[in-house]
Amino acid sequence: MLAIVLLAVAPYLKTLGFSLFVWDDDRNVYANPWLQSGHWWQFWTQRYYGLYVPLPYSLWVFLRLFSDQPSLGIASGNRSGFKKTLVF
Repeated sequence: MLAIVLLAVAPYLKTLGFSLFVWDDDRNVYANPWLQSGHWWQFWTQRYYGLYVPLPYSLWVFLRLFSDQPSLGIASGNRSGFKKTLVF
């Protein structure tokens, strides 16, 4: 029984050194030049940061355009404005 458990766990031992989360919101949302400029069509024609997910990016553009925050909270160096937009 112990051998079966060890065989099942052994392939995952190398993942113990991996970080649990990789936060990429800054690159994909807060510091994304296409979101800041409102050039939403670029998301439908090419990848950004290796991702082709035009629908979520278009949603971010929509939220930016119809929120009361000028640039997703970037101008003030504060991300809380963007979080308030998401909560509605």
